[in-house]
Amino acid sequence: MITLGLCCICNALKREGVSFRTMTYAGFCALPKARRIPELSARILHNARVVERILAFLAENHIRHYRLSSSLLPLLTHPKLRLPPEKLHDFPEIKKTFARAGLFAKTRGISLSMHPGQFVILPTTNPATLRATLDDLEQHGQILDWLGAPRSYAAPINLHMGTSNEWDALPMRFDAAYKKLSPAVRRRLVFENEDKGRWNARVLLDFLKPRKLPLTFDFLHDACNPCGEPQRDLFFESAATWGKHTPVFHYAESLSPQAPRSHSDFLQNAPPDYGLPYTCELEAKAKDDALIALRAQFSRTLR
Repeated sequence: MITLGLCCICNALKREGVSFRTMTYAGFCALPKARRIPELSARILHNARVVERILAFLAENHIRHYRLSSSLLPLLTHPKLRLPPEKLHDFPEIKKTFARAGLFAKTRGISLSMHPGQFVILPTTNPATLRATLDDLEQHGQILDWLGAPRSYAAPINLHMGTSNEWDALPMRFDAAYKKLSPAVRRRLVFENEDKGRWNARVLLDFLKPRKLPLTFDFLHDACNPCGEPQRDLFFESAATWGKHTPVFHYAESLSPQAPRSHSDFLQNAPPDYGLPYTCELEAKAKDDALIALRAQFSRTLR
C-alpha cells in the first residue's frame, strides 16, 4: 500500500488555535534587547510543543508519516544573529520536548522527514548562499537528531538542486559542498526532480546514481517538466536509488491548466500505485483535510 504523509501544517489543530510561531529579524530587533532571546526561545519551545500535538493528531488519525516544518527554529541561522540553540533560555526543555516527540513518533510508527526551502542550494556559486545553505542544513540535521530519528534515508532531508546555468563546474561545486556536511545531514540528504529547468528526473537520476544518492520522485514536477520517459519506469528507477529504505515521494495536482505548477487544495486522484510500497507526501494546500478525504475515497490502496 501507499503510506500517505502530512506536510508541515495541521489544519484541524490550526482551527483550534494550535499553530507554529515564527519571528522576523525586524521583529526581533524591535523588541527591547533584554526580551529578544527570551521571546525567541519561548516561540521555539512553543513550536516543539506544536510538533507533539501534531504527532498526537496523526497517531489518532492513523497517519504514519510527517514532514516537519523547516521553520521550527526561526532566526537561529540568520546571518546577523547566528545564535547557537544552546544559548536559548529554554534549551533544555526544547531538547527534551523534541526527544519526547521523537520517541512518540517511533512508538506509533510515524516516520519523519524535512524539506528545506528552495533557496537552500548546495551547488550555489555564491559564497554567502553556500554558508547559509550549510548552516540551514546542519540545523535540519540537528532537529532530526534531537527527535532521535535515524541518521539514514529513513528520515530524509529533501533538497532542490537550484537553477544554476554554470553547468560545467557544478559537479565539482556540489561534491565540495557535500563533503562539508556533517554525517547528521549527509546520511539523510536526498534530492527531488524540478518542475522546470534542467533538473528533470532523467538528468537528476544520471547525476545522483554515481554518487549513490536517492531521488525523491515528484509526480507533478515530472508532469510539468517531463524528460520523455514513461512515469512508471522513472518511478522504479527512482525507488531503486533508496536501497533498503522505503522511498519518500511527492504527489500534488495542478491548481488549473493555467497554473500547472501551482498545487490544488484537494486531490481528485490517488497517487500512482505501481505495486511497490512507498511513502507519499501529499503537497495539497488543504493539508490534513485533503489527506483524510483522499484516504476515505481510496481506502483500499492508501493508508
